[in-house]
Order: sequence, then C-alpha cells, then structure tokens
Amino acid sequence: MGESDRIRYGQVYSPDAIVAYILDKTLVPALTVNPVEAIKVFEPACGDGRFLTAVCERLTQEYLRLGQPGTVAIRNILARQLFGMDISAQAVEQARARLKHQTGGIPEHIICGDTLNKTVSYPEVPLTPDYYDVIVGNPPYVTWQITAPIRAFYREHYCTAGKGRMNLYRLFIERCLELLKPEGYLGFICPNTYLTDRDSRLVRKMLLEKTHIQEIACLPESAAVFSGVTQATTILVVQKKEKISVNHRVRVKTLTAALQFPQDEGYLPQRYWQEKTGGKFQLRPVWDEALFEKIYRGRSLGNIAEIYQGEVNLTLCKQDLRDVPGQDNYPLIRGCHVIPFGFRPEQQRNKFSYIQPSRMMRGHATAKRLVFQQVSNAAQSLRLKCGLLTPPQPVYCANSTNYVLLPDQDLSMYYFLMALGHSTVWNLLYNIGSSTNHITVRELGVLPVPECPPALRRRLVSLVKKAAASPGEPDAEIVRRIDEIIYRLFSLQESEREMFEKYRRQSGKGLP
Repeated sequence: MGESDRIRYGQVYSPDAIVAYILDKTLVPALTVNPVEAIKVFEPACGDGRFLTAVCERLTQEYLRLGQPGTVAIRNILARQLFGMDISAQAVEQARARLKHQTGGIPEHIICGDTLNKTVSYPEVPLTPDYYDVIVGNPPYVTWQITAPIRAFYREHYCTAGKGRMNLYRLFIERCLELLKPEGYLGFICPNTYLTDRDSRLVRKMLLEKTHIQEIACLPESAAVFSGVTQATTILVVQKKEKISVNHRVRVKTLTAALQFPQDEGYLPQRYWQEKTGGKFQLRPVWDEALFEKIYRGRSLGNIAEIYQGEVNLTLCKQDLRDVPGQDNYPLIRGCHVIPFGFRPEQQRNKFSYIQPSRMMRGHATAKRLVFQQVSNAAQSLRLKCGLLTPPQPVYCANSTNYVLLPDQDLSMYYFLMALGHSTVWNLLYNIGSSTNHITVRELGVLPVPECPPALRRRLVSLVKKAAASPGEPDAEIVRRIDEIIYRLFSLQESEREMFEKYRRQSGKGLP
C-alpha cells in the first residue's frame, strides 16, 4: 500500500519521537507500580509495529536493569506481555518482521484482526474487559468509508457512536477504555476535534466519568507531525479510574514537531469541564475565573441577532451556479471570498461566484448581513473573518459562510459587531471554545456583546470603515485601536489585557 492509500485509509504511522513521548507518559508510570513481568501492553491498530518494538525495547531494558538475562526478557515479553492487532494483513506482517528482526524471537500475539468488532474473539489477543495495563497507539482517523451497515453495527455496540458524524478514533477510545485495567494507562495521538465538537460529546463524557485525564498535549497543524497530513492533533494520556477525584488536575501543554514547549504548560481541574464548560474540553489558559465571568456577564450575539448558515447549499444548488453575471445571475458570496473586513469575490477555478436560483431561498438576499467565513483554520491568528453586505440588489450566501442578521438593520451596530469580530478578545474567546476548523452558528451565538456608548461606537465605526475601504490584511494600527476600545468596553484591567495581548503574539502557536 502506497503512502497516499495509507493516508486515505487512516494508516498514518507515528514518528519515533511521538512513540517515545507516549511511552514516557504511560509505560513508565505503569512500571513504577507493577512488576515488569506482570505488565501487559496492547496496541489496537498496530500498523507496522513502531509502538510494539519500542515497548519491547523498554521492557527488555527494565528486565536487564533488574538483573534478568536478555533471553528471559525476550521470551517473557513475546509470550505473555506484548499484544497487537491490525485489520491490514500487510501491516501485521511488517510489525512481526520488525519484532523478529529486533529480538530474534517469534511474536506470538501480533495478529490480523478487528479490535472494534465485539462479536469476534481472538485466542492470541484477548479482547477481555479490564485486561491490559497499558494501551498505546495512533488509531485511524477515518470517517468517509464507514458504510451504512458498518455504521449501524457500531451504533449498536458503541455508546459513543452517537447520531452525528462518526470517526473511528473515537470508537477506539471507548473500546480501549473497556479493555484497560483500572489504574491502567491509555496513550493515543489523535485529532483534536474531540476536545469541543458536538459529535464527540459522549467520548468526553466517558473520559470525564471513567478516567483521570493525565495530560492533553496539543500539536497544531503547523507542527506537521505526519507527512502529507494537515491535521491538528493531541496526545491524550488518561488513567482509568473506578472513582474520580474532585481534586484531579489535567496537565495541558502545546508541543512543536520536535516535542518542545513553545509556551508555559498549565493545569486545569478536571471538574472544571463538567462544572463550567458543559463538558467541552476548553484548553484555555488558566486564568482567574472571575475574568471570564466578567466578560460573559451581559448579552450574547445570539441574544441580539439572528444567525444563519448561508442559504445556498452548494451541493443541492450545483446546477444553479454560474461563472458570469447576467440578468438573473446574482452574486454569490462563498467562504473563500470572505477576508478581514470585507470580500474578495474574484473568480477561482471551479468556485462559481454567481447563482441563478431555481428554488425558494430565505428572504435575506437584499438585507444587510454580516458574513463570516465558515471554515477557518484553527492555527490562524485571525479565526473570525467577516464582511458587511449592504446590497441594493440581491446577494446570496453559500453554506460555506455564516451570517448575522440584525432585526432592526442598524448599520452602526453592524460596524460595531464587525469590530468585535476582528478583535483579539473575540478571536481568543472563539479559539478557546472550538477545536475544529469550522465556525458554527451555535459557537458564534455565545460570543459576548458588551454595551457600547454612542461616542465609542462612533469611533469604532470610523475605524472599521477605514479597514473596510481596503479589506484584506488589516492595518496593525487600526486593529490595535479597535482592541483598545474593545478592552475598555469589557472593563479589562492592564493585567487582564496583557493576557489577550500574549495570545495575539502567540496566535497560531499556542493552545487552541
């Protein structure tokens, strides 16, 4: 299987540095409380065996440290301690060959099979609840090729399968927590989407109720951990618990590709996610909760405006799209057209910029609307980008945008909201609450909107108009002046402002 096929089917193998990091956080603490000969380690999607060979090396070193002969160590490890499974027979052969080359022995418990299939048993690899001391790996990140029958099977057997979009890595988390012994350690590198997205709600609930989350280490897309893959990931380390301590704290950090720390790590009480964020794993800097209570104490965007995803479904309306203007061809704003403080709707290849609607649409095409990009890379310094439509003629918005509609169509209020949309405060707050690349209507709706005296609103309107006169890369001085006013509106003190300024300086590098 070539590299492109491996990526397509979720078979992306972990770099050695990631393997070593995860074993430091799982196997090492397990060895401090268990005799080396009692440790059982499982890799549920073992690929070519990189984790397995590293585990074998570390267990062998521990045996040697205790004075045991290497031959005894290898015999014990391969016969009773090391277990792996993968659905790819080719990958399993590679893993077995790696281990044979490393040890000279025959790995007895590395087999071709499906860890997620609860209706099949394998004598060589027990899939028994509470069996393994350590489970590690890089589970497949797969959504598209889950067929309807397989989806139905998973929903029958996995409570985290839920009703939303399914991804195999979430099912692997549930399955492996079941196979893990109480007090055992699980360490996975997986996408960061489980942190906040709606489809991962049940996975987060399970982690909060059944584990002490030891560490979440974030690797942004800029870390480029996997060749050919653009995906922000995290290293998730948990310890299975029968009773959850109310005082347990989670270590949160950000890593570079070299596993260095670009900023200080922090700790969050695990109960914080249950008590304050509705179960979302918001990895915000550890700030005084009073600051966030102050920011969110008033109205939200959803209280004062209607928020919609763009009315034109680009798939359903494909036959209506046009590449030239015409009498009945109206402008179409797509997500790729939205830039800071405005739009750049030039024609792009296969990105038609006009529509001749053949079906009923919402009656908003001639209304003033503040239009946001709906897909925005989480590593960008400016997650929220928006422009204001004030059309004399109909203009439509694609479903790759979201838009804000004010009932009273107050133009100065639209400019005020555009200032908030490009402010450091809103962009940090949004990044804290979202770990995906999608800007959702629901997440926009909870952003806070402070009261703004007329004099300050006039100043903001003037600044936004200047920025909108030449949209694109915003003028740094205009953005600074907008931020200064927004800080005042939220009554932020100098020390509190510095927290946001630190985010602005580190944006794209730090915590999501």
